[in-house]
Amino acid sequence: MTARCDKALMAGFPQKMEDWLKEWLTEIEMTLLQVDRFFQDMQQAIGVAVADLDATLETTLESAIAQLQRADEPDWLPPSEEREPLLMRLEDLELLEWPAAETPSHRACVGCRHYHGQYYGSNFLVCAMHPYGQGDDHCPDWEGYAHS
Repeated sequence: MTARCDKALMAGFPQKMEDWLKEWLTEIEMTLLQVDRFFQDMQQAIGVAVADLDATLETTLESAIAQLQRADEPDWLPPSEEREPLLMRLEDLELLEWPAAETPSHRACVGCRHYHGQYYGSNFLVCAMHPYGQGDDHCPDWEGYAHS
């Protein structure tokens, strides 16, 4: 009798096992699809968050840089948009050939870092402190070049 019961149980076993395996594989496929969908949603959410963070950081950094630039500018300077044409003119002046500085003919000027020694038209400029040169051999404003 046990042999017959075992045979009856065993007769449907391969089919039951195959059905169970199909169900199990279907559940695994469904789980994998849900995990894939979860990671796609996370990737999209992270992409949006990173884009928002990037825009916020860019705006914040631009504002901070602008504040620092304004803080570094003295009050007497014109706004930067007004300075651009002036800078262009200065660059044009750099392209001009200026006469070389003359060797100081004033003894007090020899080796002084303030010596300019250039002609402007027919006017010779010795330095800003003494445009026509120091009258004697000693200059109270004389400063040598710093050697590094």
